[in-house]
Amino acid sequence: MESPAKINLLLKITGIRGDGYHNIASIFQMLDLCDLVTFRPNKLGKVRVTCSDRSIPARKNLAYRAATALWEPGLAGVDVILRKKIPVGAGLGGGSSNAATVLWGLNRIWGLGLSRPALRRIGARLGADVPFFLFAPRAWVTGTGDRLRELPAAEKFTVLLVKPRAGSETRKAYEIFDGLLTEPLKSYKMPPQIGKRGFS
Repeated sequence: MESPAKINLLLKITGIRGDGYHNIASIFQMLDLCDLVTFRPNKLGKVRVTCSDRSIPARKNLAYRAATALWEPGLAGVDVILRKKIPVGAGLGGGSSNAATVLWGLNRIWGLGLSRPALRRIGARLGADVPFFLFAPRAWVTGTGDRLRELPAAEKFTVLLVKPRAGSETRKAYEIFDGLLTEPLKSYKMPPQIGKRGFS
């Protein structure tokens, strides 16, 4: 299964929460750049997750956490193989996308019958961006990333992505932002023209 990257076409930080997360207003857009997630049965009666990028600790991999979030004794064993093409530490949502793909795939493989909203609720406990990848290709996003409104598709456009050698963890990026903040954050409403025509 393809596991797409995403970009923020617009991003406003609207509040700092007591739980360490931030409230945002953003437009999320999925891209054609994808990781590949493969599911294979195993006879071990458990879930194993392997990743082509050895720099990602297995137990901290969001795909592994997604699999264990659905796992129950008695379910068939499954190997989850991640082939990474989305750069790590680039803000493209690769880990969140992998988690959403694993939730979707294992829900079908195991016949759990969980709805998309139910999967999004599970995804929200794994990471702020996970629910988006279970929602729509383009969305107006608020809250921590858990409040989603589907946006109309824009005309096809090309994106040039430049990834420097250095990466950046989202948490650390927000910490830097907090340290540079000099005035109160304000709410931000979606411009009416975006809801009508999309954004490109």
